[in-house]
Formats: sequence, C-alpha cells, structure tokens
Amino acid sequence: MKESIKESIWDIISFYQRLKLGKLGKGSKLSLQSRIHGITKNIFIGNNVMVGRSATIFCESSTTSLKIGDRTNVGISVIIKCYGGNIKIGNDCSINPFCVLYGQGGLTIGNCVRISPHTVIVPSNHKFDDPDIPIFKQGLTKKGITIEDDVWIGAGAKILDGCIIGKGSVIGAGTVLTKSVKPYSIVVGVPGKVVGQRGESKTK
Repeated sequence: MKESIKESIWDIISFYQRLKLGKLGKGSKLSLQSRIHGITKNIFIGNNVMVGRSATIFCESSTTSLKIGDRTNVGISVIIKCYGGNIKIGNDCSINPFCVLYGQGGLTIGNCVRISPHTVIVPSNHKFDDPDIPIFKQGLTKKGITIEDDVWIGAGAKILDGCIIGKGSVIGAGTVLTKSVKPYSIVVGVPGKVVGQRGESKTK
C-alpha cells in the first residue's frame, strides 16, 4: 500500500514537472529539493533520468538549450548552467556529487561518460592580455568543450575551454586539462599530460 501511494505521489509530481519542462521522459525523477529554473521549456530530460537533492539545472536564455539523455544520473549538489551556450549530455552518463558544468562556449558530452565528484568543466576562459584593464572587462574565449563516448574523468579534475577528449579516454583525479587528447588517452597531472594509451598492453 505504501509503495502504491508513493508511486501515485511521484506521478502527480512528474505531471506538474512535465508541464514546465520542454521534455521529461518516462521514469525520470527530479528530487523535490533540486532546482530546475530559467527558461524551463528549453530543458529536455530523457527517460529514466535521476536528478539528486540540491542539484541545480539552469537555462537562462531562450536562445540556448540543455539536454540530458536517457538513464543519466545527476548527483546531489551538481550545478549545470548554460550561461549563454548549449549543453548536451548523452545517454547512460553519471555526473557525481558536487560537479560544476557550464555551457558558455558549448558543452557536448557523449554516451557512457563517467564524471567523478568535484569535477569542474568550463567551456570559456577569461582574457587577461592587457594589465591596464580589469580582467572582467576583457571578455572571454568561448571555444567549447567536447567529451566523446566512454570517457572516465577522475575526482577533482578541471576541464578547460577548447578541449576535446577523445573516445575512451581516462582523465586522472586532480588533472587540469588544457589541451585536446586523442581517443583512448590516459592523462594525468597539472597541466594534464598523456602518459599512455588504453590497449597498449595488448599490442606488446
């Protein structure tokens, strides 16, 4: 009986959430303590997506969109904000607690991507060439970030503007990635350096 009441409550909640979102797929559950706001009709959430407590999903402009694919899990206290760019997250991804994902120059994340806690992904960068002008007045670069399928990003990594992370790559915990890397790269350090390729041992 309790389970059926619980399911009925979630059905009612989901009905009202669907009214304000561009899409909320079947089986998806957004924590009542999460914040989904801005131009909510431009937020599209696939099937069986879970959005955790205190997560923030924000699309502030009518000219941008935020899309989350099927079976993707957004952990507690995750922040996902468009900031004038489009964000697309694929299927079967996990974005673990306390991650920050911005979209200024565009952020595309493929399928089956694992993003560990406290990762920061920012597809923009401050310009600071002129020491006589305050940095905040010098504008931003907005090259964008692409993370291809089946990438694992370790805890506390920082992914900076202009990076393309090739399919199947592993980005070590605490890495600061400033350059694009080829598929199946293993990357560690500050700044991030390629220290190996997945599958190398099979060829030796």
